[in-house]
Amino acid sequence: MVTIASSTAGDAVYRLKLEKLAGPFGRYEGLTLMFAGVAVIILATSRFLRTTRLLEDPDMHSAKSVGAELILSAVLVLLVASYTGYLAFG
Repeated sequence: MVTIASSTAGDAVYRLKLEKLAGPFGRYEGLTLMFAGVAVIILATSRFLRTTRLLEDPDMHSAKSVGAELILSAVLVLLVASYTGYLAFG
């Protein structure tokens, strides 16, 4: 990011935006979002396999709680909202 910031031919507005992205929080958001994406993929795969097994089973099954999905979705929404607030106001 520093190379990109230095090659903008002195435009201070773009340099400030790039420096804000590379700030203390900006170093970890990509890694956090990648781990969250992996968690979503693992959760979706396990739910898919479970649902497939339940569909093939001739017995009736009640719908289980979707608490894990709601919690993970809420965490991701808060993460994106906090990063958006950081970029907008930080």
